Amino acid sequence: MKKLFILLAILFANVSCKNNSEISKDGEPLTSNKTIDESVYDNVEGQSDTFLKIQINGQEMKGVGCIFKGAGMSVTGLVNEFNFSFPASAFGEKDAELNFSWTKKTLPAELKLGSYNIKGIESDQDFFENNKEDMFYCKASTINVYKKVVEEYGELDKELLSQFIPFDFAVIPNEKNKFNIESIEQVNGAEEFTEISNGKGIRNNVLLVKGSLYIKLMQVSSKKEFVVSAKFKSEYDYNYSDF
Repeated sequence: MKKLFILLAILFANVSCKNNSEISKDGEPLTSNKTIDESVYDNVEGQSDTFLKIQINGQEMKGVGCIFKGAGMSVTGLVNEFNFSFPASAFGEKDAELNFSWTKKTLPAELKLGSYNIKGIESDQDFFENNKEDMFYCKASTINVYKKVVEEYGELDKELLSQFIPFDFAVIPNEKNKFNIESIEQVNGAEEFTEISNGKGIRNNVLLVKGSLYIKLMQVSSKKEFVVSAKFKSEYDYNYSDF
């Protein structure tokens, strides 16, 4: 089962570790990844152009950061990532991240308003073959995967468990598990286009995305359950090649 997640680990690493929008040697666009000062997000809604208000089990959390970005090509579609980073105090063990991925395979290659279901990752095959536009994937396991590991190997300590489930969390099925994109605003002067051939080329943009999310999780190592809810308005960096 461990092998099922190897490709996913590579995928998330590739998308998350690129910095600054630029063109690679082979002409493929790299992902934009600009971190915003976290102090901005501690403002309550209405005090700033951007904000992040997040709760865990009903308790408001401070010191949480977020990075929103999207990148892609006409042959792969637009891959969007919404990443939230938490201090160790949030879940009681260590610094943690919640990463949500959404792929827009059809044109136009743009972030789209809507209310999307959230699910965990069952396997590489599930992620790559069944990735639909009405679904946000959380970088977390599913409860089904966790149960299968326990059924096959019994109760394992943290170290052994991490060899079978390479995620900190498992998504608990709940009809409220939603990622909502409520508004998208253009940032003045941020849109750029570099033509490569016949009107096609590289598009870069920065948008302000407002929305909310709700997700119920189980921490794999401790079996503790957490409800994470958030309201946000954040910069979203966009990089897309249409040739």
